Amino acid sequence: MTIATPMLGLYKVMLVKNCKHYITQVPRYSANSHGVLTVKNKNFDIVDVTQFICTKEQQGKHQLTLADSRYLLLVSETAHAVMCQTITQFKEVSLEAIRKTRKSLTNPWHIGTIISDMVPIIDLPTLIKAVLLEKC
Repeated sequence: MTIATPMLGLYKVMLVKNCKHYITQVPRYSANSHGVLTVKNKNFDIVDVTQFICTKEQQGKHQLTLADSRYLLLVSETAHAVMCQTITQFKEVSLEAIRKTRKSLTNPWHIGTIISDMVPIIDLPTLIKAVLLEKC
């Protein structure tokens, strides 16, 4: 599944060969958490967001494990991170190239869609807050 996210909310994009070696598992923590990563004395909770951005049918197909993940997107505002398998490109997109989504109470993290690629734009800090609150 391909998604886009604004770079403004990201603290760091980390390439890791094997996420398991860097992440500490926390027993009986959150069902949405894969563990905790420490970077420069700051802890980042690794959050699973697939249940919120995928349909039930897509969840099994797009569910990442720590072994599958090659990148961690660290979100500075929330001290959380999201796993991903590949980063295809960084690109600057004009406002004209985006179809904005109306403010939604059910999906406040969905900003809009890049029209040319038909890729949803996700506000990661807002999505992570929704996952933690489980209000989606």
